[in-house]
This record gives sequence, C-alpha cells and structure tokens, in this order.
Amino acid sequence: MKKPLAQLGAWNRLLDFTVKDNIPTPTASLAHPQALNCAPALIAAFAICGVLGGISLLVPPSIDWDSAIGFLAWRGTLLGAVNSIIEPDRSNIARDTVSFLTWWSPGQYLVPGAISLLGLPLGAAMTLTVTLALLCCLIGWMVVVREFAPNTTSALLVVVSVGSFRYSTRAFTSYHGGEILLEAATPWLILAALSIPAMNVLRAALLAAGAVLVAFIAKLTGLIVVAASLVAACLVSTVLSRRITQGVVGGALGAVMALIVIYVSFLSRGSTPASGINWSLPLTTIAGSFFSPWVAGMSWGDLIIFFRPNLGGIYIDVPIGYLAMIAPVALLIMHIIVRSGFQTADAIRLRHFALLFYGVTVTCFIFIYIKGGAHTSFDERHFRSAGTILFLCALISAFAAGTPAWIRGSFLVLCALTALYGVASFSNHELRTAKGQSLDRASWTNQGMFDAAAIDFAREIYAREGRDALFVLPLFGQAQSAVTMPVDARILVMRFEYEPEGRYFGRVPGHVVVLVPNDMFDTSKGVVLSAFTDYAPDAWNRKTFANTSVYFQ
Repeated sequence: MKKPLAQLGAWNRLLDFTVKDNIPTPTASLAHPQALNCAPALIAAFAICGVLGGISLLVPPSIDWDSAIGFLAWRGTLLGAVNSIIEPDRSNIARDTVSFLTWWSPGQYLVPGAISLLGLPLGAAMTLTVTLALLCCLIGWMVVVREFAPNTTSALLVVVSVGSFRYSTRAFTSYHGGEILLEAATPWLILAALSIPAMNVLRAALLAAGAVLVAFIAKLTGLIVVAASLVAACLVSTVLSRRITQGVVGGALGAVMALIVIYVSFLSRGSTPASGINWSLPLTTIAGSFFSPWVAGMSWGDLIIFFRPNLGGIYIDVPIGYLAMIAPVALLIMHIIVRSGFQTADAIRLRHFALLFYGVTVTCFIFIYIKGGAHTSFDERHFRSAGTILFLCALISAFAAGTPAWIRGSFLVLCALTALYGVASFSNHELRTAKGQSLDRASWTNQGMFDAAAIDFAREIYAREGRDALFVLPLFGQAQSAVTMPVDARILVMRFEYEPEGRYFGRVPGHVVVLVPNDMFDTSKGVVLSAFTDYAPDAWNRKTFANTSVYFQ
C-alpha cells in the first residue's frame, strides 16, 4: 500500500499520476520512495561540498565584479542606508550621495554579510555561503529524484554530476552570489510549485508568495525561474486533472501579490539590466536561447568557450560558431528526453513539467532579447535552472529500460567530460591563486589584480586620515578591493569604462588615493586621474608595488 500524501509533509505533497488505459489520471500517492536509498547521494553531497569548501577556505575566492558592487550596498546597509551605495557626489567629492541599488538583487551580499556579522572574515563568509548553497542544491535535486524517479543510481549521479560541473566549482573560486543562491533555490522552487495545486487557496497563496520572494532575493532572474515553475506546475495539474484547483487559484493570487510588493518596494526605484527599449530581431541570439538550455545543465557552452576563447565575450549577437558547437549536443539531449522511454507516470509528469519549464524560460528571455534592454546580454548561465531540470530528465531517461546503449554511453561520456572540466578548472585556479601575491588576510579574499602590499598601504592612509581620505577604484577587476577597507572608508568606484568623459569636482580634506593595476594602459590611467578636475595633473605621487600602482595627491 502506498503512503498517502498527508503523511509526507508540505514539501513532499506532490500530485501523483498512474496510467490507466494510457491516460495519466491523478491518485493520492507517490511512487515508492522506499526504492531509493538516499545514503550514497547524501554522503556524496557532503563529501563534495566539504572538499570544495575546505580548499576554498584555505585558498579564498575572488569576487565577481557585479557582486563587488553588491558589497558596496552591504557597506551602505551597515551605515544605515539599506540596499544603497554611498559614494562621493560628482559636483563636490567632499559630500556623499546615496543611491538605491536595483541592478542586482540583495541576496548576493545579504547572506555572506549576515554570516560575517558573527565574526568571520567576509571571504570565509562567502565560502561558507557557497558551501551551504551547493549542499542545499544537491540535496534539493536528490529530493526531486526521490519524488519522481526513486532510484539510488540516478540520485547519486545527479549529485556527483551537478556538484562537479563548472558552474558549481566556479562558485568556490570567484564569488558570484546570485548564481549559486539561485542554483540552491531552484529545486526547492520546483518542489514548492508542484505542491501548490493540491493545496487550499490560503496555503497555496502563502507558499507561492514565499517562493517568489525567495527567488527574487536570490537573483533577479529568479523571478523568471519561479514564474516558469509556477506556470508549468499549474498547467500540468490543470491538464491532467481537467480542472482548475483551489491551489492553482491561490498560487496565482499569491504570486501576483508578491510581485506587486517587489515592484513597489524595489524594482520601481531604479533601472535593471533589462531596462530600456531597443527593439530588434537578433536571430542568432534567439537560436542560442533555444539550444542553450539543453546543454546549460552540463555547462557545455562554458567548456566550448574554454577551448575556443574567441567565442567568448558574447553580448547580444551569438556567434554562428558557438551555435554550431552546442547544437549537436543539444539535439542529442533533446532526443534522449523526448524520444526515449520513461518507465513511470511520475517520470512522465516530470518530463512534461520540464518541457513546459523550458518553454516559459526561453519565451521570457527571447522577449527580453528582442526588446533589447540597456545591458541585456546572452549568457549560458541565464538558462542554468532550465538546463538542470532538463539534465535530470535526460539522466533518468538515459538509464530507462530500452534506451539504446549508444545513447546511454554518449550521455555518460558528455557528463564525464564536463565534470572533469569543472574539477580541473577548479584545481588549476586554486593552484595559481595559491602561488600569487593577492591574498588579503584581513578580509580573507583573493584580490586578483591587486597585491596585499598595495592594500596595506591604502589602509595605512585610512588609519591616519579616516573619512578625510577618498579611495578610488576602477570598476572592472578592482571594485572587489572595496571589501578590504574599513566599512566607513569613503570609496569611489569609477565607471570610466562606461563614462570616459566623467568629471569629479571639489577636493577632500585628506588625500585622494587611486589604485590601478600596473598593466592598465597609460591612457586609461590618465582618464582616471584627469577626472578629478580640481587636482593638478602633474602633482600626483606614485608608489609602485608588484602588480599595483597607487597614485595619491
């Protein structure tokens, strides 16, 4: 006798379907969960996260540039300006202005920031954030396997594969908080969405609203992920049960209410990467959006760019060569999922959900690319959530009875290759970082282009002058160094790459201290220094370190 849904708890209350006369119909039970031994997958999840997290604690991560801007908002939050960046006023750099940050969601800095309040260095807090997020992700996908295709081998392979792929291992070398937080949330958002149709109106509304808020806090594109989850789950439920349930109605109401709150309190207060309108029809980008989700779950596009770096730097238009390299693998995965056999009604339902999830996700991004926002870029990572659920379906299908051996073998070779790439890239990065001179021991972060001696020199100036001094960092590659300075230090991140004619007026009581890499072109250095119009161009002093120059006046 199968266990009733009521005995399985809120997260496991998923609709189940049996097949009668080849037509899926709802029942009140799940496929035998006792068929799955969770121990091997759990042990693998803890082992993977323990090894990656332990190494990352010894050789701390760098900070991706957009997360670096996020940590400026964390500094503002600690100083009383919630989710805001405090920076010098262009018209008088002796004064400060406050700007609310809407370009990125707050989770990327809130989670490690909150952990750092316990006394940990910020870099260690980032590593702990990534470790816990990946563990949450791996356990989440294991639960999805338990609910839809309870098989010990499938659960173990999903955990080992996802934990080894490049998008998981990269998070331990370069902190990109929104990506790993959304990775952690995705399987649980899917489980929550699938449980909503069976609930009453109130519970469904509360769960849907909570899911939307969690997805938003993780990453702005999390709103697309949760929308795809809710739409796909409600469509599957409505088609198979042939009625609109109370849960579907409640879920829709809760999601809409949460979106209204997010828009009023956050999105309406500034621009986002999708802001602006520049209508076009980028055909190669549309094709890339169609193919990428099928391979994004294995980070295949990342591997292609590694071997063909000329295909990197993708912005709006996707190169034909990139499409030619991902399309064959995408078609293979598509064939595995769509044409290969699924053995149970639950597995069939998972496939239907995954294909609908894929369709909603791709439709949203194609619309964004056609609309042409101010900084709307094509990137494989945007399709990671859809890619991972498709990868899970492909894995289940590849091991289904009746699947040709060549398909199963090809799929396993792809998994092994991309997993090896993820582990090798992590190992190589950690070895190179360990040999460098860019470890800041105060924040326990890898500063990349800046060496520790230059940062210590800047901190010495702050110790003497406090808020009378102004510390200037170029945006790309150097904004991460803001985390090495005391919270109340005045910092200006110059976006001269975007605004080469930007000017700053006025003087500060102390020194203006500009940190730039030695390999930055002299013309770029000139743009930075000449931007301070009330400082004599020939009066700048320079102190040179191993890979950093510090200009001060």
